[in-house]
Amino acid sequence: DEYKDFIVEVEQELREDPYLPVSHFHSRLYQRGYFILLPELASVASFVAARRLSGAALLEMLHDRSSVSPPAAAEGLHRLATHCHGVLFEMCASWMVYGRLADPYGEFFVGRGKGGSFDPVSGDVVQGDKRTQDDWISWASQAWDDAPWDYREAGGTLQRSREEEYEWNNAFVLRLDALPLTYFPTALAQTVLFVGKAVRTLRRGAHGLDADAYQQGKAEEEDEAAEPLWLTEAEIEDFSEGFARLRSAERFHLLSLEALVHRIHAAVAGRLWRLLMQRARLMDHLKAVK
Repeated sequence: DEYKDFIVEVEQELREDPYLPVSHFHSRLYQRGYFILLPELASVASFVAARRLSGAALLEMLHDRSSVSPPAAAEGLHRLATHCHGVLFEMCASWMVYGRLADPYGEFFVGRGKGGSFDPVSGDVVQGDKRTQDDWISWASQAWDDAPWDYREAGGTLQRSREEEYEWNNAFVLRLDALPLTYFPTALAQTVLFVGKAVRTLRRGAHGLDADAYQQGKAEEEDEAAEPLWLTEAEIEDFSEGFARLRSAERFHLLSLEALVHRIHAAVAGRLWRLLMQRARLMDHLKAVK
């Protein structure tokens, strides 16, 4: 919009005085910074197109170029990087708040594992078996990703427990090649990965352990004093607004992202502790093992 307004101003000047020299327009471009910005943007566009950059490589390139470019060009590159980071924040919000991967082009640093496929009958990981791998992907997509997060119909208890164990350990991994390592800490990315996996576990734990656990969960829902295992609507709205503020910011601010990630992590970790210690009665199981 700012550049369009500038073009309108120049056109108006040209209408008023058709004999303005070219040097006048050069001067106007220089005053507004476009004389430096436009060649830099053209260079960036050519660089991206030639190397087909996307995802982390694109973010790192914009970060590096904005650090060494003249102030007029750096400001434009920062704005361009802000729009690109907006896509990253959308992916983080979908994964951390809802436990869903929204990554149609494989650019997010959280991805599905490819170490093998899962055989729900034997509980083994099978290498090179396309049929079982397709079955695994189909099961994960339908039983875990679809609303309304009802896992009670996902299969028998033994089969489901094996599939759930495989999901936690193997289904989702951290993709370092999709992470802008020059400025995005690996520890923060690992926290993002953990939170998304925990959100999926909490959803399943609230609805899919067994009949008794499900009834207990329903009783907790009806008890206003009891905190539900999954994120509440108020928390979802709060965290979503946090990501929206990050998207609308003028610059990528790592500390703000870290603060939001740690807030979500704290909310999820407390519920995960309740799921393990209270709902699943981990201590009772450990005592029984002894």
